[in-house]
Amino acid sequence: MPVTLKEHLRSCDASLAATLLAIAEGSVLVAERIAAGGALGAAAGTNSDGDGQKALDIIADDIFWMTEPFFQDGVVAQAVDAARAAGVTYFASAGNRARQSYEATYSDSAGFHDFDPGAGADAIQTLASVPSGRFIQVTLNWDEPWGAATSNFNISLVQTNGSPLPCTAPSGGQDNNPVTGLPREVVTWTNCGGGSMGVALKIQRVSGTSSPL
Repeated sequence: MPVTLKEHLRSCDASLAATLLAIAEGSVLVAERIAAGGALGAAAGTNSDGDGQKALDIIADDIFWMTEPFFQDGVVAQAVDAARAAGVTYFASAGNRARQSYEATYSDSAGFHDFDPGAGADAIQTLASVPSGRFIQVTLNWDEPWGAATSNFNISLVQTNGSPLPCTAPSGGQDNNPVTGLPREVVTWTNCGGGSMGVALKIQRVSGTSSPL
């Protein structure tokens, strides 16, 4: 079975891609398309959110973009809609990370989001224990128009007791959202220490009066 690897897959393991395609070939639906003269192809899909496949009948997509809008269709969702409208069978891994997410209406407590749904106040949400040499990345979106954000939020990563993280300072999470227009913040921290470190999240409303989702 001929396998076509797109150019931007060159940095990936071609043998692994071929193996995945061989597994996919066992699908009845794929087999029917191949019998009708179809071919298999693979691409990394990670150069940019505008990368895409052309002239395909079936797309299996397990790529996610943390910078895409959560509350409205971005370029990826629009491309999927266009593919479906053209008759492409499209499979996605949407929802596979449901337990790695949090959603709530902003609840103010002294300028920070209150994670406690009860009468108490808790502005620090424990996320994970990050091993040495690994990193954690958190993306926050809120329900305001993409390109016309009116609220300004910052997100920061701290120790579970609220103290600053050691080793290196987190990067990102401090955009001026009304200036960028994007209701989005992304913060990353790499643990370059000698052991695991508990990491927590704080969400600060810098400006704006709305309490978006």
